[in-house]
Amino acid sequence: MDLIGPYKLRGRDKSEIDFMCLTMINSASSWFEIVELPVEDHVPTGDTFKKDGKTMEAYFDKSSFMISHLVNKCWFSRYPCCRNIIYDNGSKFKLNFETLCDSYRVKRKPTSIKNPQANAILEQIHQAVMAMVCTSEIDMADSVAPSDIDAFLRNASWAI
Repeated sequence: MDLIGPYKLRGRDKSEIDFMCLTMINSASSWFEIVELPVEDHVPTGDTFKKDGKTMEAYFDKSSFMISHLVNKCWFSRYPCCRNIIYDNGSKFKLNFETLCDSYRVKRKPTSIKNPQANAILEQIHQAVMAMVCTSEIDMADSVAPSDIDAFLRNASWAI
């Protein structure tokens, strides 16, 4: 598993949305899931969005707690439990995530630092997903909204 993003999509009317996703794959079957991370509006990062007519700064909740919650909700609770899990060595995969893996008796295998090739299958999926986003009708549509990303992630044909 890994994170993809943050990415910014722009509409012709200058509307913009930022999104970031958690990606998970079963390397034996090549089945994968993409889950959008929630956006919090109270911690500054430099990215901005409009809320109630005001410009707010976006913050993607990449906390260990949120990642653990999404993995449990979207992977562990839906599919047979895996034996091993490969992930990068970021802080988002520490603390709560390690506890979650231990509770399911999943052996953790973090990749070495600055070595995305160790998770090559998922990195190829990231490239394909971004190519789909950039060539879909979402990018440079008349206007873009967060619901466009939700619909794209639900309805895209994921034949990779």
